[in-house]
Amino acid sequence: MSRRIGVCLAFGWLGFVSCKDKQEGGVAIEYDAVAADLAQLVCQPYASCDCATGLAEPSKCEAAVTPELAEGIAEAQLLGLHYHAECLDRANAYIDALGCKKANEVADDQRITDLAFAAQRCKLVAGNGQLGETCVAIDGGGFSQLGDTCEQGLTCADLCIPIPSKKGDLCGAFVECPPGLACLDPDADGGRTCEPVAASGKKCNPHDDGGCDVDLTCDPNSLKCAKLPGAGQPCPTGVCDTSSICDGMNCVALPGDGQPCPDAVCAAGLSCDFDTGVCAAPPGKGEMCPTGVCAPGFVCSAGGTCVDAPAVACDIPDAVGFCLYRDDGVCDEPEGTGYCEEGTDPFDCGGICATQFDGVCDEPEGSGTCDEGSDPFDCGSGGDSSGGDTDASASLTGASASLTDASATVTDSAGSSSGGGGPCPYTNDGECDEPEGSGLCPEGTDPADCGG
Repeated sequence: MSRRIGVCLAFGWLGFVSCKDKQEGGVAIEYDAVAADLAQLVCQPYASCDCATGLAEPSKCEAAVTPELAEGIAEAQLLGLHYHAECLDRANAYIDALGCKKANEVADDQRITDLAFAAQRCKLVAGNGQLGETCVAIDGGGFSQLGDTCEQGLTCADLCIPIPSKKGDLCGAFVECPPGLACLDPDADGGRTCEPVAASGKKCNPHDDGGCDVDLTCDPNSLKCAKLPGAGQPCPTGVCDTSSICDGMNCVALPGDGQPCPDAVCAAGLSCDFDTGVCAAPPGKGEMCPTGVCAPGFVCSAGGTCVDAPAVACDIPDAVGFCLYRDDGVCDEPEGTGYCEEGTDPFDCGGICATQFDGVCDEPEGSGTCDEGSDPFDCGSGGDSSGGDTDASASLTGASASLTDASATVTDSAGSSSGGGGPCPYTNDGECDEPEGSGLCPEGTDPADCGG
């Protein structure tokens, strides 16, 4: 099972290959070379950033990710696609700019956004499919895709369709507009095109989601963007500006530091402390995070304290996948088939405790029924090491868990503490680990990845 990327990255179009037999529209794929060189590029972060990983020996990253990459490359070769070397520089420029920055450090970086867009639009492998022809997309094993059978400039959405690149280009659900533009229908003529969002007083379509700038809404009477109501003003549509919330009749200011937060929301820069029921600054490095909330740049660890957030680039190798045969019921680490590196197939090889998330620590210091490190949720966040029963509130199953900031803040609509355990230790990795996903974490503990 491959993990997905937790932010919008352009790794599906990266790669390098030693090649010959140059042909129009790219060069013939040399299977071994492209798989090996792409693995080297993918694993760059492990050489420069302090990345925590399930891979026992990070130095073996390239060997671990190569099979997953090779599967997609082999399919591309089978379909007769060609490699496009011009994409390599774009990919390298993006990864170099990303460096070891954290998510909160790149969120508003326009240069990185532009570089990601440029890399994303350049497919590693492509065919000669023309506009309107049927097509096949090549799975990148954690990448969005390695490419497809359409020619460069087109993308596969069952049929080859154009990739919008500038203002006025047609757009839709399958293709994103360039940075700074949104897919809108401002003229209400049924044709959605890439357009800048409208400023106050400018023409808009009330049926366009996000057609007006921040704190603006499209007035259905004037068909122009107007300011959203603020604190003290009526909110007939139930929507207020970003500094306030609708109480049913009027907008009221979001609670500030030290004020009660019955709706589990607070003013910018604050979070609702479920233990005290008031808004407070989220904890920083080394501080306890009983509700799973940490200040920007930090994440809540399995041990229940805020630690440095990993670099965004650290997700790249894990997103590809370290074990091609993970979670299929067969142990593929060295003690099993040996097809995968140590630590990359924990579920099949017993590295994950079967009685995780029951509120009882089952590692050697607890009941002793599981191996050391296999029950981090229960053993590191207040689980009962005596092996006794625990309260049903041990899991985060709030009635309406939601993501409130980039640190995957978990909130509960009742405004009460979620109880023991804390968040899923695998939160913010791009894969849903609640029961409807991998099943590694309890319901409501991985809202960032599960769309909660």
